[in-house]
Amino acid sequence: MFGFYAFNIISLKTFLEISAIVSIVFSLYMLGLHEILYKQFKLSDDSNIKINAKKGFGKYIFAFVVGLSFAFGWTPCIGPVLGSILFYASQSETLYKGAYLLFVYSMGLGIPFILAGGLFGFFVSFLKRFKSAFNVVEVLGGILLILMGFFLVLGKLSMLSSLF
Repeated sequence: MFGFYAFNIISLKTFLEISAIVSIVFSLYMLGLHEILYKQFKLSDDSNIKINAKKGFGKYIFAFVVGLSFAFGWTPCIGPVLGSILFYASQSETLYKGAYLLFVYSMGLGIPFILAGGLFGFFVSFLKRFKSAFNVVEVLGGILLILMGFFLVLGKLSMLSSLF
């Protein structure tokens, strides 16, 4: 976000608002909100997902929070690509070519979700078998992220990429 502000793509007000939102979300994460959300989904013994039934207005808040967290994760990935495709489609010679570009983009975005939904049962059984290694994966992933952060801050990321 600082890059957008530094190159005058967004205003200082927008930069501060987005920074505040990110800070709030990060602080909620640090306070354990993610664990509350994880507890909403419980794996039963027969490989089915059971969702705790919320009554009243709580289920709408839960759905909103899950959607909000999903949007925060996907916006940086989808936004620039979709913006580029929309711009390119608007500059195409015919309406059909622009519609075709958007259709292909939509299929590329939607098919993985359809496959994920179809293979969800397999994924749940994989998670049950892999549950014992989650702590090791989390620790190794955290160490890797810390090392990548040090390389990035020290300006040595290109040295790391030259090894491969």
